[in-house]
Amino acid sequence: MTPLQIAMMIHYYVSPEPYAKYEPDHAQSGAVTKQRIELVDLGLLDVGHKVTPKGNAYIEALCNMPLPICKWVLP
Repeated sequence: MTPLQIAMMIHYYVSPEPYAKYEPDHAQSGAVTKQRIELVDLGLLDVGHKVTPKGNAYIEALCNMPLPICKWVLP
């Protein structure tokens, strides 16, 4: 999962608006188009760019992921 895909998933999870609506050059770029197609192929978005149940589970898992902690160990 790329950082762009994560940002797109979070966007679609919280907003019905098109991704990067106010940045048309970015929204229509090859990178965004490719990443969106991959999200559909993975089953995280449907073809209408709505989050699927699998996508909802993915975002919920991200939100529930604990933050890393520093742990001292002997080499």
